[in-house]
Amino acid sequence: MNLTPLNKRSLLNFCLLELILSVPFWVIHALAGAGVISNLQMLNATWSLTPMKAAAILIYREDGKERVKQLFKRCLDYRRN
Repeated sequence: MNLTPLNKRSLLNFCLLELILSVPFWVIHALAGAGVISNLQMLNATWSLTPMKAAAILIYREDGKERVKQLFKRCLDYRRN
């Protein structure tokens, strides 16, 4: 397994990708606030997952599919301190 060192990972890339993934949610939220569309509660739940989506995209790009599987396993490991 080829792991990318932490010092080569960019927080700026993560933040920019998070921003890009959040823009559609801002637009839909603004439309709901203006009364153009109804307020969708599930939208807020989906919006909260954008950091994980951004992390998965960047990890997949750097280290591949197996590393993304490890990320999700680590997120669901309730025994981890």
